[in-house]
Amino acid sequence: MSYNLIVLGGGPGGYTSAIRGASLGAKVALIEKAELGGLCLNKGCIPTKTYYHASFLKEKVKKMPKWGITISEECFNLEKVTERKELVISTLKKGIEFLLKGRKVDLYKGEGILLNPGQVKVGDQVLSGENILIATGTYAAFPKALTPNGENILSSDDMLNLKELPTSLLVVGAGVLGLEFASIYRSFGSEVMVLEILPQILPQEDPLIAEEVRKLLTRQGIKFYTGSTLVEMKAKDGKTLVEFLTPSGMERVEVEKVLIATGRKPLVPQGAGEIGLALDQLGTISIKEDLSTNIPGIYAAGDVSYKIQLAHLATHMGLQATENALHKKNKPVDLTIIPRVTYIHPPLALTGLTLKEASEAGIKARTVKVPWTAVGMALIEESRDGFCSFTVEEGSEKIVGVQILGNEAPNLISEGSVIVSEGLTLDKLSEIIHPHPTLGEIYFEAAEAGRGLGLHTLGSGLHYSLNNRGLGLRVP
Repeated sequence: MSYNLIVLGGGPGGYTSAIRGASLGAKVALIEKAELGGLCLNKGCIPTKTYYHASFLKEKVKKMPKWGITISEECFNLEKVTERKELVISTLKKGIEFLLKGRKVDLYKGEGILLNPGQVKVGDQVLSGENILIATGTYAAFPKALTPNGENILSSDDMLNLKELPTSLLVVGAGVLGLEFASIYRSFGSEVMVLEILPQILPQEDPLIAEEVRKLLTRQGIKFYTGSTLVEMKAKDGKTLVEFLTPSGMERVEVEKVLIATGRKPLVPQGAGEIGLALDQLGTISIKEDLSTNIPGIYAAGDVSYKIQLAHLATHMGLQATENALHKKNKPVDLTIIPRVTYIHPPLALTGLTLKEASEAGIKARTVKVPWTAVGMALIEESRDGFCSFTVEEGSEKIVGVQILGNEAPNLISEGSVIVSEGLTLDKLSEIIHPHPTLGEIYFEAAEAGRGLGLHTLGSGLHYSLNNRGLGLRVP
């Protein structure tokens, strides 16, 4: 069979690209060896956020007496959460199947193997394509000594299928995945500890923001061991004895379950090496600004081709790659403004540049920060923890980054992306009317504070700046 576009991988970067290609009039084949929706739908974003929503509701139950509502926390049932998760996955998967069928995309079940720049083998069939888009995602990477066994040492997949709530949990890895599971299971009622080999949690984030998150989660009862190395794990009387070396010396803890959340690696399709497809030092497929590879007619998008692993980024890249391939364009993809979220309680969301990233980019900037309690809705919802901060370019007063730690941060951050993308200044943002009472008013409060005219904060908030002597703090 011959196609205008062959897409390898049915995840967020793949199935959306197949739909877009068909919408543009192309004959499209989509190859998926496992489940439609990929990691995100089946074992990542969607199931974990279903669990997160359950934990969010459980946190709400704790606060309900303040509104005159009393519900026993004993009603929590982990198996019901798992059932709900499966229903959500099944429903969304059927939706994808319906869309692919409606767009007349040919779906092939099996592993796509690259034979040459214009051919892909799947099962016993060989497909020919004018263009090939690789969106095969990643796979879980475990050090040999930390390989999950599905019993006491678990992967994130295992965590989504537990029948009983563990009394205690040690999470190895304090990246986004590790912190999300730590927060979820702490809310469910488990005793939770987090082990991280690097000196800070959320190692990829700004140290100031990471420290805020650490303080918040510590207050919620999560115990952190940073700068610590796992030495040994062994089963003992139905528990797991874990030994690790901290900056203060050797520690030993006994827990029921251990979650290994140490990251993922790019899943490059078979045949890539044989046809000469170039990879970078991280093992991802090397791409140009237009998402093409070193081989004409082959494009790549998403986790398999970029260091930042996010479903919405994979979709964005895939759609651009599809249009470039089919329209023979070389339009560069904009990867400068990528919103990202860590689903803890309350959630963290960022877009644009942090103060550290601005400094590394040679931009002289400062951070303006206001507390979550600057808006009335925070008290109405009893969601007082958190803040909103802007990274502001000195001189132009343009907002080049937004950071939010607070309830509804994932839904609020999209406005931040628009602000950064459009180059809004503090003055311009302060002129935009936000409805009252809403959490969205935090943008207005931060803009006013940045202008030295804070309304519901004393002074003009906290201002941070980086200079050649390091971090400086001034309180106007």
